[in-house]
Amino acid sequence: LQDKACCLLFDEIPLKESLMYDQSKDIVLGLSDDGNSRTNRMANTALIVAVSGISRRWMQPVAFVVSHDATPALVVRQLLFALIQQLETKGLLVKALVCDQDSNNVSLLKMLVRSFHEPTFFVNGRKMYFLFDTAHLIKVTRNNLKGNKLTIGSEVVDWKHIETMYETTRSADRTSDAPAELLKTKLVKKLRLQHIRKMSSTDMAVKYATQIFSESVSTALLILMAIGELPADAKATAEFVERMDRLFDCLNSSAVKKQNEKMRYAMSDGSEHQSFLEACITWISGWHFGGPRSRQPHAIKGWQITIKAVLLLWIDLKQEFGFSYLLTRRLQLGTLENFLATIRHKLGSKEAPNMCQFMDSFKNFWIKKLFRLATQGKREATGAFLANIEEALAFMPLSSAPALSRSRRHESVCASVQVPLQESTGITCENVVYHITGTLVKDFLNLRPVDCTCHGMLLDKGGGEASSKRDKFFALLKEDGVAECLFSAIAETAEECLNYMKELDRCFNEEIAYIIHCTNICRYLVQVMPKQPDLFCSPACNSKYLSMFCHRRLCWHISFANKNVENRPSRSAAARKISKLSNLSAQIPNVITTDNKVRET
Repeated sequence: LQDKACCLLFDEIPLKESLMYDQSKDIVLGLSDDGNSRTNRMANTALIVAVSGISRRWMQPVAFVVSHDATPALVVRQLLFALIQQLETKGLLVKALVCDQDSNNVSLLKMLVRSFHEPTFFVNGRKMYFLFDTAHLIKVTRNNLKGNKLTIGSEVVDWKHIETMYETTRSADRTSDAPAELLKTKLVKKLRLQHIRKMSSTDMAVKYATQIFSESVSTALLILMAIGELPADAKATAEFVERMDRLFDCLNSSAVKKQNEKMRYAMSDGSEHQSFLEACITWISGWHFGGPRSRQPHAIKGWQITIKAVLLLWIDLKQEFGFSYLLTRRLQLGTLENFLATIRHKLGSKEAPNMCQFMDSFKNFWIKKLFRLATQGKREATGAFLANIEEALAFMPLSSAPALSRSRRHESVCASVQVPLQESTGITCENVVYHITGTLVKDFLNLRPVDCTCHGMLLDKGGGEASSKRDKFFALLKEDGVAECLFSAIAETAEECLNYMKELDRCFNEEIAYIIHCTNICRYLVQVMPKQPDLFCSPACNSKYLSMFCHRRLCWHISFANKNVENRPSRSAAARKISKLSNLSAQIPNVITTDNKVRET
């Protein structure tokens, strides 16, 4: 029974905006898809949901949705409730939801939980608990402390005390024989500048926060205060650091038995965890960052909600499932974040894989996870759990794209349409149309049946006089090597065929904005495209030609959309700095020239 208790972990990963056509399913991948509806906006975020064991250590990703920007809280709620119900039918009972403190997750909390004093909600009459990731909470607390003083009752916790401690220990004279100088050189050897300064690369790393909130830092603060290097009010900072160290150990326990004075062992009936956590709820409720009118961070409520949820969950697990102890590390996002790091590692540590790369890595991890778990101990039970998960999700559709028909053509029109690159007009357009038409006709004729007579109507019978010579410049430049005759790589098409190609392209541009997010997209385009029976020997040949055109034109449209994304100016800080440096380097020659002219004058 204990093995059936599990929790759902969910987190987001950024995606690179990119489209790809899946010919086997006749669908465009890379668009926003929440499982119930699909739009034609490019997805740049993926929300991954994984199920994780509480009594035993195992984790398996079970679902993901992609969206443009963050996934809305309502969509997350619908997805989680659907997964909870499906997992329950296979014997897995979800008892907790674990996530970070993104704004959408805070909105989800308000949507599910009625009172922060009891962070619970019900699904099919079964009580569940909402928790925030402890590692995320301690990082946010450290970041807020860097920018603001923390008032707790009459005491003030100041980050400057930690900065002074670091500077004092690093500036100590290592050649001196004075006891005070020798003592300072022995303190907080693990700390580096990354721990103290505010850096984007380290602000979201857990180890830099936990190494600050540690017993060694608390001891160093007290020692420096005792020898007069720190003022007396640094005692509040030292006590805060020591208490945060114990709180993190309590919510990150991984050992069943107590091994030392640390609280890194499992929570049980006779342990000190419950009384300590109850006291921490009252202690944290007195936190206040900044001045009297400063807006307080969500981390204050987040700590209280998480601690209360852990206490209530422990009672529930003990009474309903017969738990004798609880390892709180299994109520964190660590395993899911390791999975996301594995995806980035497989792609060369890319921060933002595209949709197809993400899906391939997701499937690869799923398969390897199943095979690896099957060789470990208790293979039958673990294998059965994962088999149940696979069966529970087997009937879920891969995509929520609606099947397309003529009657549904105008049912869903998105407000934001991905616009392709501006197509050229005039002589450039005429050359491109001639070359593309010739290539398509040649490939079509190579695949035609033996009894097909379409070549007599599609090809130019006048030896190239029907079309303007200026239309053939691009086709001539595309010739590979010295051919026996000109335009050997393409078919010289008739004027009627060129006009038909222009009509098909116009019709495609009218339709694509409304249907790109739907499935059966090429099949629908073949149905709505204008027919030209005079150019083909049979309706079957006409349909085959249209099918080839729709597939290639859709791929070109996707290529244009992807190039639009690549050419879009980046909004990152690094990109802005590079742009400033480029502008500055471009202005330097002008400044030098002006300066030389002034000197000559």
